[in-house]
Amino acid sequence: MDIDLHSSFMVGDKITDVLAGAAAGCRTIMLVNNSSPAVLETATPDHTSLDLRKAVDWILRQVEGYYKCCIE
Repeated sequence: MDIDLHSSFMVGDKITDVLAGAAAGCRTIMLVNNSSPAVLETATPDHTSLDLRKAVDWILRQVEGYYKCCIE
């Protein structure tokens, strides 16, 4: 597989997910919950989201311009 990690996203609900995504060079999104404020002091995701659907919406907005320029 030839995955472009710099164009990829890591979505997770744990600090280890955010750290793994950052270490791989991905943009990171943390799904927030009751323990998130303490976790966010340890790592800084590129985006936080209340749920997976909102995370996907954010990702699609991020890549929308990329795909428009590539298919024109």
